[in-house]
Amino acid sequence: MIEVGVDSIEHGLGLDENDLAALAERGGAWTPTLCAVTANAPSVDDPERHAQYLQLRERLATLLPLAVKLGVTVMTGTDVVGTIAREVTLLTEFGLEPTAALIAATTAARRYLGLPGLVEGKTADLVTYHDDPRDTPETLTRPAAIIARGMRIL
Repeated sequence: MIEVGVDSIEHGLGLDENDLAALAERGGAWTPTLCAVTANAPSVDDPERHAQYLQLRERLATLLPLAVKLGVTVMTGTDVVGTIAREVTLLTEFGLEPTAALIAATTAARRYLGLPGLVEGKTADLVTYHDDPRDTPETLTRPAAIIARGMRIL
């Protein structure tokens, strides 16, 4: 798909280093959706499928840091089988720095779509936490405050 001009890939199980380089060159994005990709680990009772699963995990652990290094925008997705907190945890397990994983879950999509972030004098969407989610991504499941369009809703 990359060779025909696609600039945003979801899942991307078939991506390789050349695909990532091409995606980076055109300013593209990748939403690996690790929650979905890793949700159904095959049983060790099926050695062939389990080995394929482990190879996929190893390949993704190589490709994700490479994507960031090349400048591909990495974003989060869950496909209803996970949570953003779990996706951030998986991104760090697969080689992203905690800050990069949080950016993938927060501002990356806005930037990719050309939308502004916080703008002085404008209403804002903001979520705050008591603890640093870079230390424990599960913190993302327990917001201290949520501000949507400038109004506190939690």
